[in-house]
Amino acid sequence: MVAARPSTGADWGWTSYRILGLVALGVLSLAVFAVVELSVPEPLLDVHVFRYWNFTNSLILISVLFAGLFGLYFYIPLFLQEGEGLGALQAGLLLLLPALLTGLTMPIAGKIYDRIGARWPAAVGCLVVAYGTYLMRNVTPDTPRGLLVLWMCVRNIGMGIAFMPIMTSSMAGIPTREVNRASAVSNIIQRVSSAFGLAVMTSVLTTQMAQQFSSRASLSVAGGAADPHLSGGSMLGWRGAVQTAAFGGGLGDLFLLTAGVTALCAVMALMLPAKPVAGAGMTLEVGPMPPGRDPLGPVPEPREDLVLDGLRPPRAAPARRAVDDAGRPARPRRRSARRAVVNGGATHPHRV
Repeated sequence: MVAARPSTGADWGWTSYRILGLVALGVLSLAVFAVVELSVPEPLLDVHVFRYWNFTNSLILISVLFAGLFGLYFYIPLFLQEGEGLGALQAGLLLLLPALLTGLTMPIAGKIYDRIGARWPAAVGCLVVAYGTYLMRNVTPDTPRGLLVLWMCVRNIGMGIAFMPIMTSSMAGIPTREVNRASAVSNIIQRVSSAFGLAVMTSVLTTQMAQQFSSRASLSVAGGAADPHLSGGSMLGWRGAVQTAAFGGGLGDLFLLTAGVTALCAVMALMLPAKPVAGAGMTLEVGPMPPGRDPLGPVPEPREDLVLDGLRPPRAAPARRAVDDAGRPARPRRRSARRAVVNGGATHPHRV
């Protein structure tokens, strides 16, 4: 479904047999993949990591935020170019300040996480993102560019506040031996959620644009019929204006839906740990000690260069080990003493 045209769902109908068949095929394929990965000793993606609720909850939050982020940075430049006639460079420069604010906010959010944990920064960040997205529901071709940039700055500040605590919390509590596998699963989920979220948002936008255009076009045709002085060129320009207005109206509905979903994520963020986890991903594992391993760790060698009362003891010269002709450590010779009678009964030890 992601590879299909964005308007395929609207053309076929979301309740048609073809759409329902594709959905059933996708769910079945995902179930088969999970069964196979659970049965092999070395899985491509270790789905066992989903048994940690903190990791699963964080991935859901990250998926929603990534989908909204990619949707925003895909449709806002498109709207600026199609609706307001800006070039690609001008539209990109308008997005520069919000992106910089996200980068500046993330280190601050990391310090906040070290103090109070991930719960409240993630919840507040999601609420700020939802509020900024809700403000963008009123976007139109007549919206001042400065106001649009302000709305995006508010939204991106919330993204910076929420991202760092959620991503750090996703690895907290994961055993050391599963950190690499959990990181691989997290990266895959982020990429898939971005693509899938953008596809869903495109389908929603297409449906809303069709409804907006239908309602506005009917009013435009009625107004054009009532005014006999309108020429063909005027009607063509009017149609373009109606399409642009329908695009803005569809974006408003899409942003409103995204704001609602992000607000629900703020509730899920309250399930994150309330306190910071020291050494995330370094959870100790209790089990049998491997043979030949000291449970207390290596014993440090005594230092001979410590200065006590201003006196430094002399450093002993390192002992030299005897080696044979091949350069290997020579095996010590065994010594034994035996009594031998020499010189009229005198005895003395004899080396063998």
